[in-house]
Amino acid sequence: MPHVTNDALKLHYETDGAGPPVLFMHGYTSTIALWQDQVPVFSPDYRLIRMDLRGHGESEGTGMDGYTFAALAGDALAVLDQEGVERATIVGHSMGGMVAQELLARHGDRVGAAVFSSTTCKAPAREYFQPVVEWAVKLGDIPARERAADPLTRSCKPVSEATARGCGEMHMNMENFADSLKGSATPCLVIRGSEESATILSGSSMLLDALPNAQEAVIEGAGHVPQITHPAAYNDVLAGFLRQLHNRVE
Repeated sequence: MPHVTNDALKLHYETDGAGPPVLFMHGYTSTIALWQDQVPVFSPDYRLIRMDLRGHGESEGTGMDGYTFAALAGDALAVLDQEGVERATIVGHSMGGMVAQELLARHGDRVGAAVFSSTTCKAPAREYFQPVVEWAVKLGDIPARERAADPLTRSCKPVSEATARGCGEMHMNMENFADSLKGSATPCLVIRGSEESATILSGSSMLLDALPNAQEAVIEGAGHVPQITHPAAYNDVLAGFLRQLHNRVE
């Protein structure tokens, strides 16, 4: 089980395949299991690196104050450094997409391309997101069988209260990354489901407006986890984007 230590935290990640490196980061309360339907499709052609963000999955957590986008981006860089990867395509889902924006804004030399999946570039309203935080605090009260039956929680694992609340505050106090990323020429793909929340839809639209080299992919009929509910469509749009990058290099 590969791991790296950063900020005195043992962080878990997995690698599969060989080829151009692609780093996958999941969302709030999720784990690397979010990407299980992508591994067999992309590992024959790409070097996949899937990490459990701090406090999630098999990665160690910290107190509430330890959850910042700068800290999580530092964790991602520690994984890339350990794997000897100078630049990678970053695929970030929801909260992981926010970390991907932090990486592109502050460490753009390490980002060859970015995929922002079901994410937003601006802080959600506290009245909207605080109930999500309270749900995350009590996630462990939901029986495992029920979590497994729901696509939204199938890849999730209960987190500590410090992680739930720390990451929640991180969401609700995030900067507007559209300002930091405006004009970036890095190739980007913005993936969103047609049935996404208004928060994600408006925030991803702002990303598209800010990034001149960004493409949009809408997964029809999908909500917040299209890689689970609509894996074939999700894999098709991601494969198309990665092929474009490869052709561009060639």
